[in-house]
Amino acid sequence: MQEHNEQQKATENAAEAAAARPGVFFALIVGGLLIVSLLTPAPLSTGILLLLLLLAVAYALFGLRSVFTLPDRAALRLRAAAPPLPRPSLPRSAKPYRNLLAAVCAVAAMALFAAAAIDFDPLLNQQFLNDGASKMLAGAGVLALAVLLSTRRPPLNQPIPEPLSQPHRRWRWVVFAGGLVLLILSESNGQFLKIEGLKFIHVNVQFAMLVAGALLVLYGLGGLPSIRLSALRVRREDRLHAVAVVAILILAAFLRLWNQEGTLRALIDELHWSDGLQRVVLDPWTPILYPMSGVSPYTNLFPYWQAGAVELLGFSWTGFRFVSAICGWLTVLAVYGLGRALFDRNTALLGMLVFAAFPPHIHFSRVAMALIGDPLFGTMAVMFIARALRRNHRIEWAAAGVSLGFSQYFYEGGRLLFPALVIGWLIVLAVSGHLKGRWRGVLILVTAFIFIGGPVYYTIIGNHLPLFGRMDVSGDGNLTSELSGGITMEEILARVQHALTAFMMYGAHHDLSAYYGGEQALVNTLILPLMLFGAFYLLWRFPAPAFLIPLWIVATGAGNGLLRDTLVSARYYVVLPPLALAIMAGVRYFLPFIAGIVPEFAGMARGAPDDDAPVYAVPRRRFLWRLAGAAALVICLIVSAYHIWYYFGPHLKYFNIQVRDSKGYRDGIDVSLRSVVLPGNTQTIIIGQPDHDVSVPRHFLTFLAREEGNADRFFPLLSLNSATVSPRYLRDLAPGVNYAFFVEPDEGDILRAIYNQFPNAAPPDYSVWDLPAHKEYVFVWAPVGSGR
Repeated sequence: MQEHNEQQKATENAAEAAAARPGVFFALIVGGLLIVSLLTPAPLSTGILLLLLLLAVAYALFGLRSVFTLPDRAALRLRAAAPPLPRPSLPRSAKPYRNLLAAVCAVAAMALFAAAAIDFDPLLNQQFLNDGASKMLAGAGVLALAVLLSTRRPPLNQPIPEPLSQPHRRWRWVVFAGGLVLLILSESNGQFLKIEGLKFIHVNVQFAMLVAGALLVLYGLGGLPSIRLSALRVRREDRLHAVAVVAILILAAFLRLWNQEGTLRALIDELHWSDGLQRVVLDPWTPILYPMSGVSPYTNLFPYWQAGAVELLGFSWTGFRFVSAICGWLTVLAVYGLGRALFDRNTALLGMLVFAAFPPHIHFSRVAMALIGDPLFGTMAVMFIARALRRNHRIEWAAAGVSLGFSQYFYEGGRLLFPALVIGWLIVLAVSGHLKGRWRGVLILVTAFIFIGGPVYYTIIGNHLPLFGRMDVSGDGNLTSELSGGITMEEILARVQHALTAFMMYGAHHDLSAYYGGEQALVNTLILPLMLFGAFYLLWRFPAPAFLIPLWIVATGAGNGLLRDTLVSARYYVVLPPLALAIMAGVRYFLPFIAGIVPEFAGMARGAPDDDAPVYAVPRRRFLWRLAGAAALVICLIVSAYHIWYYFGPHLKYFNIQVRDSKGYRDGIDVSLRSVVLPGNTQTIIIGQPDHDVSVPRHFLTFLAREEGNADRFFPLLSLNSATVSPRYLRDLAPGVNYAFFVEPDEGDILRAIYNQFPNAAPPDYSVWDLPAHKEYVFVWAPVGSGR
């Protein structure tokens, strides 16, 4: 409670107080338009709802105009060109109804978002997509009215005027040392100067150089701050909160590490990284900054981590996917830090809980793909910026730049999104006056980003590689040709429609790929109203720095709208943290509207002088605030429990069928898993129709063989079309070799021919794992001596 009072003093500043609230006439106009829209047919109602949204946005911007800091002359010219419109205020006798009307509007907005979510349900195949969009826009407009009417909104963290912390006088030498180490590492990978002595450096030394250089840059640009371990102590009054944080971290680790061997026994485009880590294991001189391959233009940093994990935990599903689980687990902690910087510690705890159990993030944390590194370092970057806005410490500006630099080392989506997101956010903060006295901190951020991210581009340019290889492959090439050759109005409309389809991935369309898959979008239909409420609520609370959350969501959708295929989940992994925080905000900030209804009636009866005070600021109302907080915790627990049940239940059950159905043949990875335990001198033969592409199972079999102590053993793996397998072919097989036949179960003639040639072969064996029947091979083991 004390923290809320402190935040109220610190955050409800002049800008927030100066934001004008709508008068009663504006409320009546909006309410009347809403009623009319519900009574008119679809085309006209959609237009009315759009008009309602435009009115709400216009009034919101008009009311928030005072937060923009302009030079005196520009401000005078603006006022002369656009004099303020008259805003009738509420009569004194009607003021107690303001927050009651705000609560009614909030409930109406949530109802409209729920109706929109029903229309958006991916199982309906977009039959009611336009109706859902209209209801969503109407809900956004009504919510804007609720936010502007309410005088009891919980505070959001605002920047605090603080001078930039002073550096130690020798900080430049530390930065120079770090930059020199990173430059040597860059040259060893990029070979711009062709220095032979730097051409071959052990990969462990390269990683040590990267870490040492980053730490020196961080510490130097941070001003050489003193390190105090006493800051890690938990105060007595914070121990319960710390226990809750640890409990959620344990839950997050369990959800990402539990039963890796049994829940998802299929490769999700992970073969690139199994090849990459084997390359690091076999070649200790691998350039750590060099792209993995032309198809996967990402550095070898993530495979290097994976190589260390499999050396410790074994060449198995657990070892292969362990690094992804740890990156995902650390992102949960980063989300807590971001929530604490943008909101308050209890709200951050709720956001951490929702994100720990968020199904898409659990999924991408359980597959061995480098893309899980992007949201970790991207979230850390914006977290440190949000912290620096509060305290203006050099070390936090430097940490933001270092984190942003490391976002360049993994998947290309993070490389493109997070610098653009940070630039856009800083522009918004500058326009709203929140960067006053912080420009030197921004310079520190940019400098750190160049030091850490620069080696990646030094390597790419030095080796004459494309800067953004995946974008060149996945981008919409028609856009460039249209812009260069002229574009018509029809093409513009088609381009806008194509771009808007990217936003359907949030709640209106399932994944068209077999990355996340499932029958639901990233946000399940039952949870979508909370996400919409939270995202639009934070949007209307502009210019608070929490505006970052809707900005992040919109930027990701807009970026995906530039791609050829807009509904592939692997390109939305970067938006998972803000989606979870938006869900939390939908719970956390909807309930105070409801909690404010009871004091309204009490205030009207007593004529209380504190009618406009927030619920938590009045002692006799704190019980309602605490009740709202307890209800938010219960709802977030229910949401998290539902998400866990959904992911490990219906989603994985459907996905395990879906990922195998995406291939035109049966499960070759299961063949690899069952073949790796066989003795040496074994020839594995897959028989089916069509014949199996053995490149993936063969490579994965080589990976698994290292766990069995057969790193130097060659595993021959053949695939034959069932039409080519005859009794004569089986008779001509070389003697003195063990044979492992994997045959489609309905190929009875071939099975009989195998047992006719190998009468002492083992009985038919089926997989012990729960595979779809139409994707399984029957295994016949024919060791040496079992044939005629």
